Order: sequence, then structure tokens, then C-alpha cells
Amino acid sequence: MSRSRKSNQLRKRIYSENYYAETGQVVYEEHREASKPRYKLLKVEEFIQFAKQKIQVEKWLKLQRNTKPKRDCSRKRILGQSIGERPQEINDRLTFGHWEIDSVVGKKTKGEPVVLTLTERLTRYQLVIKIQGKNEAAVKEMIERLSKSNPNFPKLFKSITADNGSEFVSLSEALKALSDIYFAHPYSSWERGTNEKHSGILRRFIPKGKSPKDYSSDQIKQITN
Repeated sequence: MSRSRKSNQLRKRIYSENYYAETGQVVYEEHREASKPRYKLLKVEEFIQFAKQKIQVEKWLKLQRNTKPKRDCSRKRILGQSIGERPQEINDRLTFGHWEIDSVVGKKTKGEPVVLTLTERLTRYQLVIKIQGKNEAAVKEMIERLSKSNPNFPKLFKSITADNGSEFVSLSEALKALSDIYFAHPYSSWERGTNEKHSGILRRFIPKGKSPKDYSSDQIKQITN
């Protein structure tokens, strides 16, 4: 075989190998791309075009600005001594006698009773008392009755932390010279987290919309025990 013929055959073999290698790569990439799932956007392309037509041309959707004023939390007054002034000893739960208070509402109907809850921060012990309503007079009456019925009240209730609900307006007056009263910052329920957690447990048995009238005082106490 002549040298020129060998050279031609070698060039053909190199060309064939390069050609099939490149072709195989192209075929692989095409198959690889075809095996991928279609983008979700492509699947709903028809609907997007339909919605675009309705919104842009037929004015199908009208956007409206929210003109409702935002609630200014900073302007709501604190009813008494702020929780920011509460001693670190109370914050760290080092001693017994520091409580958190709240009211649990069933039905939002005038004249409906509510459940007053008091939770001790160190032991997590809870008192639950059904009162006549979610109002200043009902809370004051119950707190005064509780303080007068127990001569050790000042030792057992060294402090009470409440939110800024209107039912606690007279709390400081009712316990003047007996307990220190602190009020959490407006819309800051986590500052009374212990009480909030226990009230959440109570909610499992007295959900919103369910009247406390349906439960006796003893039944309510059994729920929290």
C-alpha cells in the first residue's frame, strides 16, 4: 500500500471518529433536555395570556389602594407603671409571688361572663375565676374580694403584670399598698408569655364563641388542674 493511500485512510478514520463523537454529544444533550420537566410557567402560558387579555384590555381587575390608616401602637397609653420598670428579680423568675393576669372571653356579647386568669411566674401555678364580665367593675370587685379574703395576700401577690385592657384600669387602685402593678407595652402579649400560654390551654376547652355560662366555676377549675 502506498504512503499516500495510508495517509488518506488515516485522515478518514480521524474524521469519522471526530464526527461520531460530536454527533453523539449533540444527541445526548438533546435527549437530556427533552427528559427535563417543563417549566411550570410554560404549562400555564395559555392561562397567563388569557388573564393578561382580561386585565389589560377588558379591565377585568381593578386595583385599589388600601386607605385604611395604620394602627399607631405608640400612642396607646399605659395604664400605670410600665413593665420596663419591673425589677430584674421578677424578670428572671427568682422568687415566688409575681403574677400575670388576663381575661379570657368566650362570646363577645354584652353581659357575658369571662374567665379571669392569674399565673404565677416562678411555679406556673394558675388561678381561674369566672367573673361577671370583661369590664373594670367586675375585675376590681373580684380582685378586692381576693385580697380581703386572704391576710397573706401581700406576701403571695407581691406583683401583678397586666396588659392595657380597659378592664384593668382600676387594678392599681384596687391593690394600692398591697401589690406592685406593672403594665406590658401595648400589643406586646409576649411580655406576659406565661399567662398567654396557660390561657391558650384554657382555650382548648372554652373556644371563642363558647359562653363561659355553660361551665360552672368548679368545671373551669378542673380544666386547668
